[in-house]
Amino acid sequence: MIIRSLDQQGQYGELAKNSDTTIKSKCWNDNKISAHHAIIPTSVNINIGVMSDEERLLYDLICRRYLMQFYPAQESDQTHIVFDANNSTFVANGRVNRIKGWKIVEKQQGTDNDKIEVEMPALSKGDSLIVVNTEIEQKITKPPAHYTEGTLIDAMENIGNQVDDPTFKKLLKETSGIGEEATRAAIIVTLLKRGFINKQGKNKNLISSTNARALIDALPEPIKSPLMTAIWEQALDDIANGERDAVQFIKDQEKAVTHLVKQVKQRAPKSFIDVSKATPSYHCPECKQPLFRRKANNGPGFFWGCSGYPECKTVLPDNKGKPGESRKNQKTTGKGCPECGEGKLIERLVKNGKNQGKKFIGCTQYPECKFTELLSD
Repeated sequence: MIIRSLDQQGQYGELAKNSDTTIKSKCWNDNKISAHHAIIPTSVNINIGVMSDEERLLYDLICRRYLMQFYPAQESDQTHIVFDANNSTFVANGRVNRIKGWKIVEKQQGTDNDKIEVEMPALSKGDSLIVVNTEIEQKITKPPAHYTEGTLIDAMENIGNQVDDPTFKKLLKETSGIGEEATRAAIIVTLLKRGFINKQGKNKNLISSTNARALIDALPEPIKSPLMTAIWEQALDDIANGERDAVQFIKDQEKAVTHLVKQVKQRAPKSFIDVSKATPSYHCPECKQPLFRRKANNGPGFFWGCSGYPECKTVLPDNKGKPGESRKNQKTTGKGCPECGEGKLIERLVKNGKNQGKKFIGCTQYPECKFTELLSD
């Protein structure tokens, strides 16, 4: 039904006709699914013309990825030549695509990342060649690119690449690395909310904060190693197979955690202590527990929430890095915001400048909405 629906859409017609529904890619293997299947198009008739540019690009990506599952594997001939010249070893690589396979679908999307095809001459071991030309290029190595949400999720899934031990590498691959498909994005959101990472630049690169780096410096090596995840996964497999006692495993973890916490307290680097001391302390006006500055889910701003949540649900606005005035104490006008249409107008006091002490009305959606109006005396 889905293939037939895509066939009726002009931009996918040819791709749908050439697809082979007898091909079963690994994405159809239910044993590899831990949470839910991939996002796929439906058979509902779609009018792409009413979509925004972003919606159209996302829909196109989903449709093409779905169609790729019904195309054969890509096949190419690769040549690797190693030769000596003046006691130095040189390497040449060539690749020529023989069967495009699923790459046909990706190429029409305009994102074909195939390397330039280089067909190497037929050679045999021991052949002698003549050096025709030499050229030296001066280049500067670049540091690895910063993670984005997408590349970090991929790195979490393939964390086994960071492990040398073949047994644990295989185990991490089988268990899909750190987290599950349905939880990896939530882990990143939690790190953003707690201020351990933040997004920067037009690519929204994920950059670690001073607090995060200080915390990593303070943690013992076992906690930071993906081997720990692999060891725990192996232990859980042993428990499931009846080869290990679950109660004893929990006791072992309690003992290990106690030891690691003791290590952190004894060996915490100066940078971690400095950050802890430098962090301003603000307390909840309701229950007196510490307040934490958190990133807002629905915008670029921040807010302050009580560490006693969910027992205490106090939330305060952020005022230049400090807790602002509780909105419970702000007088509402009962009127909606004329600018954003979502917030309500409340009375507030100007805190500085030439109008300090005067009343004005502002939107409850601040800082997303910055509507204000000074009230007459």
